[in-house]
Amino acid sequence: NELINKLDLLAFIVHQKRIPGYLLIDGLTFGKISLLYSTLKHSYRQKLTNIFYGSSHNHEKIFIKHLKLLCDIRNEVAHHANLFKTQKLKPINDLNTEHAKKSVFAYFELIYVYLNLIAPKNSFKEKLLDLVDKYANEYSLNVKYWG
Repeated sequence: NELINKLDLLAFIVHQKRIPGYLLIDGLTFGKISLLYSTLKHSYRQKLTNIFYGSSHNHEKIFIKHLKLLCDIRNEVAHHANLFKTQKLKPINDLNTEHAKKSVFAYFELIYVYLNLIAPKNSFKEKLLDLVDKYANEYSLNVKYWG
């Protein structure tokens, strides 16, 4: 597969430390980033997951699953799917969340968890809640059924 060969080449370049990874990642789609991650050597994948989870546990499988879930939700949004009516959402069983495991809010919480690790001072949660309040009132939506 041509895409796999290109990703293997990108992974090799990153491993050789000749081109900074952030330059390569900038031009990739979310799906390709997920695929690139899965093509890395185990030791490199472990180093990346240690950034998010610490080195005390092996969370590589969870991280791969979360990347796939985030890619799925991104694709749904990009193609104007109604997230609250879609049957494509997969349950998030490994996330400590107060929301239903297969709800849109569980996905928002997944986004928030990773965003908070990368940018702790982000305002995603506040902006999201403001939008929910604005449009729930404007369109008389009952948010309690959203998960």
